[in-house]
Amino acid sequence: MLIVGAGNSAGQEALDLAKHARVVTLVVRGDSFAESMSSYLVRAIESIPNVVVRHGTEVVDGAGNGSLECIRLADRANDTVEEVSAAALFIMIGGEPHTQWLPAEIARDADGYLITGRDLREQPGGHWDDDRQPWTFETSMPGVFAAGDVRQGSIKRVASAVGEGATVVRMVHEHLREDQPT
Repeated sequence: MLIVGAGNSAGQEALDLAKHARVVTLVVRGDSFAESMSSYLVRAIESIPNVVVRHGTEVVDGAGNGSLECIRLADRANDTVEEVSAAALFIMIGGEPHTQWLPAEIARDADGYLITGRDLREQPGGHWDDDRQPWTFETSMPGVFAAGDVRQGSIKRVASAVGEGATVVRMVHEHLREDQPT
């Protein structure tokens, strides 16, 4: 198993896969991941013997007959290319929210993540102009909700996004029920 990336998503994936795979190789283009990954993840990765970190390395090719069988890794420091067996390759780079299509009235943080719930009143960039409190996953536009990775402060994992989505469905039902004339 190979993982490409040096951020928290790559680190979390390495820890998860290490529970099931004989060897997990983390391919890091830079010389260190200490600046891009949380320190608790760095410590955990360094303490697990079946996680191998290859700094200064890039994936340059992959091959297989019907499925992935090997990856070619370029070591920038030594100017060498090595072919390694690989049944799976996980690309965990460049995670960024794509929220530019939303109206400007929906508050975002400096990185483009949507600000929701009580953070609308507490976080820079947030605003809430309605008389009532916002629902936990409600954006600055009343009745518009956000769930998953696009939300500021969310846990960037599929299971978390699914759970948030299920919660948002309930909140939308409640919101619509409140908006009904009596």
